[in-house]
Amino acid sequence: TASLETYLTDRDYFGLTSASPLQRAICRIIDGSPLAELAKLPELTTALGCEPVDLGVAPFEVMLLSGIRTAKSLMMAAAAVRWTQVVKIPHYVGPGEVPRVSIVSTTKENADVIFGHIVGNVLNSPRLKELVVGAPTVDSLTTRRPSGTPIEICVAAGSRAGSTLIARWSCGVVFDEFPRMVGESESVINWEDQRRAIFGRILKGGQLVSIGSPWAPFGPAHEHFLQYHGKPTKALVFLKAPAWDMNPVHWTREEIDRVRLNNPSAYVTDVCADFATPEES
Repeated sequence: TASLETYLTDRDYFGLTSASPLQRAICRIIDGSPLAELAKLPELTTALGCEPVDLGVAPFEVMLLSGIRTAKSLMMAAAAVRWTQVVKIPHYVGPGEVPRVSIVSTTKENADVIFGHIVGNVLNSPRLKELVVGAPTVDSLTTRRPSGTPIEICVAAGSRAGSTLIARWSCGVVFDEFPRMVGESESVINWEDQRRAIFGRILKGGQLVSIGSPWAPFGPAHEHFLQYHGKPTKALVFLKAPAWDMNPVHWTREEIDRVRLNNPSAYVTDVCADFATPEES
């Protein structure tokens, strides 16, 4: 099966031919590919908070914070489709059971952004279109593996105790707008309960990825940043990168200055990928 980097950048897949070196390096980290020449990338050292090292395997969980307009959603769309083809389906998953890749965000509308990338790119790729079973619905698309097993990619609403995530085996979960999700002490619908609910249901080869742009200096994203940034392991890798490192094509000096001068608080979170001060948040 093709690597995540190929899924993201190849014209036969998602076609981001202008992907930056850092975007490519993050793809390699997510699917456990060797970093090779990208291991010496200064931007990657900044994003990891330490010197890059090949883990040798795909980490079970990845947290990626960056500025806006950096293709995080497109990368996760590519990862979601790839998971349907690489996750190992054990013998005890019966013919009537359809494992699922779930896309979760603060609202269904936000989750639809990633799902839109999936549907649009899959249906416009002759190679990926062959994987589709039936017609996509407004919130789900079903793919078929070479073995014939169907896998559903679905938008899942945030729910109390993660109830929308526990009915099926999981091939992977994307939590979008992760920094704006609250903790269990703040709401009955929260990131921590949903993460806990799905953890043991992810099949071998599947992953849990949380993405977004930094926001307030509190909540699960900020807490995990303080605890795990600079300490990558096979269990969890936390990356945080400014927008100009991720997407220098869009984030030119002119565009950076435009945001900095017109909206300093947005510049901090959406461009520099730093958490806002308590006053700003």
